[in-house]
Amino acid sequence: MGYVYGLLINFGMSIWGGWSSFLGYVAGSFLFDTYHCLGNFGFYFVLYKPLTLALNNYKRKAGISYD
Repeated sequence: MGYVYGLLINFGMSIWGGWSSFLGYVAGSFLFDTYHCLGNFGFYFVLYKPLTLALNNYKRKAGISYD
Protein backbone atom coordinates (compact mmCIF):
# COMPACT_ATOMS: atom_id res chain seq x y z
CA MET A 1 0.00 0.00 0.00
CA GLY A 2 3.00 2.32 0.31
CA TYR A 3 3.41 2.32 -3.46
CA VAL A 4 -0.32 2.82 -4.06
CA TYR A 5 -0.44 5.77 -1.67
CA GLY A 6 2.66 7.25 -3.30
CA LEU A 7 1.15 6.95 -6.77
CA LEU A 8 -2.06 8.63 -5.65
CA ILE A 9 -0.17 11.51 -4.09
CA ASN A 10 2.09 11.83 -7.14
CA PHE A 11 -0.92 11.86 -9.44
CA GLY A 12 -2.58 14.57 -7.39
CA MET A 13 0.54 16.73 -7.44
CA SER A 14 0.95 16.33 -11.19
CA ILE A 15 -2.37 18.05 -11.99
CA TRP A 16 -0.53 21.34 -12.32
CA GLY A 17 2.43 19.98 -14.29
CA GLY A 18 1.07 17.25 -16.56
CA TRP A 19 2.50 13.82 -17.27
CA SER A 20 6.11 14.91 -17.31
CA SER A 21 5.62 16.25 -13.81
CA PHE A 22 3.97 12.98 -12.77
CA LEU A 23 6.94 10.96 -14.03
CA GLY A 24 9.29 13.29 -12.20
CA TYR A 25 7.36 12.85 -8.96
CA VAL A 26 7.34 9.05 -9.39
CA ALA A 27 11.08 8.95 -10.03
CA GLY A 28 11.81 11.34 -7.19
CA SER A 29 9.67 9.56 -4.63
CA PHE A 30 10.54 5.96 -5.50
CA LEU A 31 13.02 5.52 -2.64
CA PHE A 32 10.65 7.07 -0.10
CA ASP A 33 7.76 4.92 -1.37
CA THR A 34 9.96 1.85 -1.06
CA TYR A 35 10.76 2.72 2.57
CA HIS A 36 7.07 3.37 3.17
CA CYS A 37 6.19 -0.04 1.74
CA LEU A 38 8.85 -1.83 3.81
CA GLY A 39 7.72 0.00 6.95
CA ASN A 40 4.12 -1.06 6.40
CA PHE A 41 5.27 -4.63 5.90
CA GLY A 42 7.32 -4.54 9.12
CA PHE A 43 4.52 -2.97 11.16
CA TYR A 44 2.18 -5.74 10.02
CA PHE A 45 4.27 -8.33 11.85
CA VAL A 46 4.80 -6.12 14.91
CA LEU A 47 1.17 -5.07 15.35
CA TYR A 48 -0.74 -8.14 14.16
CA LYS A 49 -0.99 -9.89 17.53
CA PRO A 50 -1.78 -6.85 19.73
CA LEU A 51 -4.41 -5.54 17.31
CA THR A 52 -6.00 -8.97 16.95
CA LEU A 53 -6.25 -9.33 20.72
CA ALA A 54 -7.64 -5.81 21.16
CA LEU A 55 -10.24 -6.21 18.42
CA ASN A 56 -11.34 -9.62 19.69
CA ASN A 57 -11.67 -8.16 23.21
CA TYR A 58 -13.75 -5.29 21.82
CA LYS A 59 -15.89 -7.70 19.82
CA ARG A 60 -16.50 -9.83 22.93
CA LYS A 61 -17.40 -6.82 25.13
CA ALA A 62 -19.68 -5.28 22.49
CA GLY A 63 -21.46 -8.58 21.87
CA ILE A 64 -20.69 -8.49 18.17
CA SER A 65 -21.05 -11.79 16.36
CA TYR A 66 -20.17 -12.43 12.73
CA ASP A 67 -21.77 -15.87 12.58
